[in-house]
Amino acid sequence: MVHVHEMDLLIRKFVKIPVYFGDSLVQVYPRKKLPRNWDRLPPLEATQKIGDQWLQEGKFAILKIPSAVTPEEHNFLLNPLHKDFAKIKIGKPEKMKIDKRFVIKQI
Repeated sequence: MVHVHEMDLLIRKFVKIPVYFGDSLVQVYPRKKLPRNWDRLPPLEATQKIGDQWLQEGKFAILKIPSAVTPEEHNFLLNPLHKDFAKIKIGKPEKMKIDKRFVIKQI
């Protein structure tokens, strides 16, 4: 949502999809292991390599990694090619209620 500047687009196009999974499917990537300036734009090649390495190792279906946009939250990357991907339960899409304060109109 940080890159969308039109409220109408958010209301018409975005949904949320609940995802359910057990902790055993998740590899947690600690913030302290991230490279310096890991949250800058454009993204560092080093941070992209973290995801590449995780996929190549193929040990977990899900990677929990700190969010660059909201540092106290996390993103969860899903590997649909992992043997345990079927253990992830994906719910039905739901309409998102989006507060207008999230969107700043460009002048």
